[in-house]
Amino acid sequence: MVLSNQRVEDEHKLGEDRLWECKQIEFRGNRPNSPRHDNLSDEIARLATASDGFIVCGATASGEAQGMSRKQMDVLERVMY
Repeated sequence: MVLSNQRVEDEHKLGEDRLWECKQIEFRGNRPNSPRHDNLSDEIARLATASDGFIVCGATASGEAQGMSRKQMDVLERVMY
């Protein structure tokens, strides 16, 4: 599902809750280093049981956007799916 920038901004202002989780991604070069894929599984399972749940990768819980290169985003997408 693709979300509009406005929807992401609106949801992010409300903060994390049972349907909205932000995850900062740490990279080693272009490969995601943290959080580990298996550590995300609990979050994915929790949000999968709720309708319309989202994990926003590349944002801190305090609302700071994280910069990622296009290569890092591509690798992260492949790892997540």
